[in-house]
Amino acid sequence: MGLCLILSTVLTQAAVGMTLILWLTDIIPGWKNPQLARKTVWRWILGMTATGLAALLIYAGGLPEVRQSLRQTHIQWAWMEWFLFSAFFILAAAAYAGIGALATPAALICGLGGIVASGASYAISARPFICSILPLLFFILTTTTLGAAFGLSFPARKGQKQLQRILTGMLILTSAVFIAIPPIWGTGGKMMRAAALAWGFSPLFWIFIALGLLVPLFLIIGLRNLPPWATWLMLLATIAGRAQLFLSTPNGGGIFRLPL
Repeated sequence: MGLCLILSTVLTQAAVGMTLILWLTDIIPGWKNPQLARKTVWRWILGMTATGLAALLIYAGGLPEVRQSLRQTHIQWAWMEWFLFSAFFILAAAAYAGIGALATPAALICGLGGIVASGASYAISARPFICSILPLLFFILTTTTLGAAFGLSFPARKGQKQLQRILTGMLILTSAVFIAIPPIWGTGGKMMRAAALAWGFSPLFWIFIALGLLVPLFLIIGLRNLPPWATWLMLLATIAGRAQLFLSTPNGGGIFRLPL
């Protein structure tokens, strides 16, 4: 069941990031690409979102400890997350079908709202160092980084150069944030030190750092481009990193320690 939670968050955030890039191609001069196969992009967005919503449903209705954990935390945010991502899916389908000129920005607004609700859903009140902006920060970094990575194949040449700079900056920022977390937590109390050890000695954490952040960064700097295989490598490594977040962060038995 934990795998369903991991997939639901990563895939929906990647879909929202791709929608953000599609919207930017519509409003930024020089990014417009008449040859862009928008329907193909929307099919990827719809497929990722549908898979994420299905995984979220399976997770929420799964193990008894999952349902108990949801009842004890922020159930209203969990419902809001489901509602907003469902609205995102419907509006994305409308954009795919060419219904409504405002379908793309409306879908983006719902998707970003769903990410905010996700960050609130997985914040645990009993653990202040987890019940903070950290889950939301992680989710926003995932959305923008994966969105820029997938989006490199969307815009025209001018947009690609700008997106490469954006992705480079996001990879550096995300690497700095995640590498800094274990040492910072290591200076805190007992629970924070336990979290620091769990992260610092987690193979999933370093797989995410190496394959999901540093390898793409070196490719962007060295090749001035991100090969398509590297984008999918980033997605898989992000799933590994999300597994580390949800399964290795000790919190006294909350939703962050559910079995796969």
